[in-house]
Amino acid sequence: MSINHIKSKYFYFAHRGAPWVKDENTVSSFNKAIDLGCQGIEMDIQKTLDNYIIIFHDDHIMFENSIHQISGLTYSTIKYMFKKKNKPAPPQFDTIIPTIKQNPDVIFNIEIKSTTLNNHVIIKHIKHKLTTNNVIDQCIVSSFNFFLLLQIKLFFNEATTAFILGKKRLNPRKRLINKLIIQALNPNYIHANWKYLENKLLVWLQNKNIGVHVYTVNSMEIQHKMINRGINVFFTDNHTFYSNNISKD
Repeated sequence: MSINHIKSKYFYFAHRGAPWVKDENTVSSFNKAIDLGCQGIEMDIQKTLDNYIIIFHDDHIMFENSIHQISGLTYSTIKYMFKKKNKPAPPQFDTIIPTIKQNPDVIFNIEIKSTTLNNHVIIKHIKHKLTTNNVIDQCIVSSFNFFLLLQIKLFFNEATTAFILGKKRLNPRKRLINKLIIQALNPNYIHANWKYLENKLLVWLQNKNIGVHVYTVNSMEIQHKMINRGINVFFTDNHTFYSNNISKD
């Protein structure tokens, strides 16, 4: 599937897989969402201290009543912590590549979790994996970190990108700076928290033909509100939205 198919009537990204039925951000959760009929998969990736790229959402792990930042831990230490907690360790990003290749009709959104200025290692890794496996046309690379997206623009400009806007960035007082950042980044898409997406920014984006996708939409009520605002692409935990390709008319 080409990324252009996102323009179809309704498009659902399975947010971290199918978290209501499988552990989130696991290969089994992604495969379950695909089996249920999702059109897209969303995952979170980040870099460990020893430069492993893992699929995991939070920037920290709670272990023995202490907070441990992922960026300060080696992958072997992370696996040890999860083993002690009797939980499966976060998978490496490379383990999802076969799933991407086996599902050419599914779009994969790869969200890079990073708050640092220098993101060379993780960008180089995903660029190598996506290009050598010929799956770049199936993937969107997204992030809250506009410095990271700028680096992607410079060093991985063939990637399709999305700038994520959360509660803090969607403050109406930041509208002007947001427009300037978006114009500088020139992302293919904006991924916005639906709760804080003001109409003035939305209309500006729509007038510039920048696709707006919203997260996290888990009810039909919210979905219909977004549809009435001209939005038809949703990140959702709710697998019933896409299960068996049920019509949402």
